Amino acid sequence: MHSIKSPVYQSQQIREFERLAQERIGLTGNMLMQRAGKAAFDFLLKRWPHAKRLVLFCGGGNYGGDGYALAALAKERGMHVTIWQVGRHDNMKAEAKSALAVCQQADIPIQPFDEKADLNHPDVVVDAICGIGVQQNLREEVIAAIEKMKQATRNYAKRQITWSKRLEGLHMLKGNIQEMAIEAITLMNADP
Repeated sequence: MHSIKSPVYQSQQIREFERLAQERIGLTGNMLMQRAGKAAFDFLLKRWPHAKRLVLFCGGGNYGGDGYALAALAKERGMHVTIWQVGRHDNMKAEAKSALAVCQQADIPIQPFDEKADLNHPDVVVDAICGIGVQQNLREEVIAAIEKMKQATRNYAKRQITWSKRLEGLHMLKGNIQEMAIEAITLMNADP
């Protein structure tokens, strides 16, 4: 049994928070994504100020877009950044496509995830694979990516950030933890 020490929000609650931020405060989806990326990057810098090599695992949804936003900030800061895309990316929403395009323009290496991927000894591994939309068992490529992240932190990574709105593998409606789960740090930024 896993003990969760911070609040866990159901996916519909998070969607409602995002809707209210857009409706009442006037934040766009792109602004929310950029803010999520910046909040995670600020946390990363505070927690691991000497990190220079960053590897991100990005899914095809807006959560992956949050990871792309973080990657672009890290590259601007002079970090060596590599992105591994996990799953399908052919029907990304506009905000995630925009964040991906920024990474492509910055010449950040972006490759489809492969179980044989060489992570090149990262200082920090960032999980931006599955967001609040997961309601089924994790797909095989997601499980393989989680295994790769775990292997990287066991074998050679000095530090790890597994950045998520939840446990990777936590069903957002039922609350049950799936067989393959990875611990995550919850980041919510309430500043306007």
